[in-house]
Amino acid sequence: MIASPLPSAPPPTRAAPPAPPVRAAPPPRRYDRFAPINGIIVTAYKLLGLAILTAILVGLAGYLATNLFFLFDRTWIAPEVIAPNDPRVIQVETQIAEQSALREKVLATREGLETDLRAAELGLSVEKQFQARFKDAVQGDLRARRLDLARVSSLSGEYGAAKQQIVRAGQTYADLSRGRTEALEAARLLDYDSVVAQNFQASQIAGANLSLADRKVAIDTRAADLAREASALALISAPDRVPAHARLTYDALAIDKQYELSVENGAKLYDTAVAIHEELPQADAALLDYDRALSALRASPYYRAIEEDLVAASVPYPNLPGVRPGTRLFGCDLSFLLCRKVGEVLEILPGEITLHHPLRNVELRGAMIRIAVPRNWAHEKVLFVDHAPLWL
Repeated sequence: MIASPLPSAPPPTRAAPPAPPVRAAPPPRRYDRFAPINGIIVTAYKLLGLAILTAILVGLAGYLATNLFFLFDRTWIAPEVIAPNDPRVIQVETQIAEQSALREKVLATREGLETDLRAAELGLSVEKQFQARFKDAVQGDLRARRLDLARVSSLSGEYGAAKQQIVRAGQTYADLSRGRTEALEAARLLDYDSVVAQNFQASQIAGANLSLADRKVAIDTRAADLAREASALALISAPDRVPAHARLTYDALAIDKQYELSVENGAKLYDTAVAIHEELPQADAALLDYDRALSALRASPYYRAIEEDLVAASVPYPNLPGVRPGTRLFGCDLSFLLCRKVGEVLEILPGEITLHHPLRNVELRGAMIRIAVPRNWAHEKVLFVDHAPLWL
């Protein structure tokens, strides 16, 4: 038989968790009364952080905007006041003084060269005149010597013929007188005094003959001297120079030496004149270079500030096309904002300068202009030409 199922036991009941122990409320802390102040501090700290972050973001945005502006803007210029004690002005003044001193030195050298040239040309002219007159004088002396030689030679011939006649007449008279004296003496018709007188006359005739011979020798010697002098003068007056083996008289040699010294001195003076003519163009070129250098220095903008302050502005070449005399100048109170007209351009100064970029540490090439602005605006970092930046 089937057993009946047993009745099921009731499910066990889960016991309820024990209740947590009741803790006593902590005693009130002493600093709870500062909680409102702490909240204010935290709020202020958050606001300060937000303000600093906002300032950083605004500064960064301004920096980026300023860089972008100056990257594309072509209207800015850099004003400045150039004083006489500015190092650039002092440098230009020093360079002008140095170049002027060097120019004066070259000018003095050139004036000395001109003086030497005039002296050389005058001396050369005197030497040429002496040489020309020397030849004329030698030719005149040669003609005089030849004329004297002809006269002396003619006189020598005539004197020789007369001498022969006188000698023959004297000899004949002496022979006749001696013969008569000897005959009379042999006949004892002459006394001793008469014989002595006759011998004295014979001695006088012999002395006269010797005197005639001596004069003939003197005339012949004079003729020979004149012939030698004429020959020497003919040699030194010839177009060609005197050959080394030529036989000259002492006087002719001294005269020829004077001519040689004149020729040598003339050659030196000619070389001096040629050298000076070659140096003068060099001196002129040096003076021209110094004049150009001085002109460039005096055209420098800094030369304008030697006597008084110069209110000027540096303009880079990319910004220069918009600059001309009369162009308006604008200044801004806040970078390139809050701008107004402050002056105008007076003139563009010649020459080239270098300037620093207002933001980047780079140097730019450009020109300098003279401007008319109040002194306070001349010390600003930049001004703007023609219109306000961004047309604001």
